[in-house]
Amino acid sequence: MNRTFHFWRDVVEYLGPVTCKTSDTLREEAPYVWENGWVTDRNAMNHEYLRYVSRRRSTA
Repeated sequence: MNRTFHFWRDVVEYLGPVTCKTSDTLREEAPYVWENGWVTDRNAMNHEYLRYVSRRRSTA
């Protein structure tokens, strides 16, 4: 896999549970994450990111 992942846009948005992304703590401690639209209040996991995780686990 020849890809660089952005922590908020890729890792947290696609792998993080909704409860963590919508917590008051995140909004208070890192408001720029919401302001930049890097996370949403929904489950964003899709087949593309599932393949990334599966591939990484099989090569680890």
